[in-house]
Amino acid sequence: MAIKSFFALMRNAYSVYDKYCQEVTRSWGINSTSFQILMFLANFPESNTARDVCIHRGLKTGIVSVSIEHLVERGLVERRVDPVDRRIQRLYLTDLAQELVESGNQIQNRFYNRLRTGLTDEEFDTYYELTKKIQTIIDDMDRDI
Repeated sequence: MAIKSFFALMRNAYSVYDKYCQEVTRSWGINSTSFQILMFLANFPESNTARDVCIHRGLKTGIVSVSIEHLVERGLVERRVDPVDRRIQRLYLTDLAQELVESGNQIQNRFYNRLRTGLTDEEFDTYYELTKKIQTIIDDMDRDI
């Protein structure tokens, strides 16, 4: 696969995933970035700072800041000062966010199951192993820069 095809595949996958998520984002009146942040916090509760979101989701700090503020105003996320380092604000989902997260989990499962359609378990396992190897190489490249 040429590098252009690799990047096109990634962009296309994100685009289609975004379309899957639209029914949830529209019904809750939030944008795609806010939804990504909520699902990230739900799936990785130990990585609960704005900085973590930026690093792991590849989002710009300004966009994340505005989205978090919107989520806080909507009562979906709350900020708490880290008890060890008062300079750090930790982000936590509220009870109100749980219904949205459940809907998000259903969307993620539907997307994942549809993605697997037409692939055998062996083919998908091979894809998964190759993806892990590629991720390791990318992480190494990032450390080398």
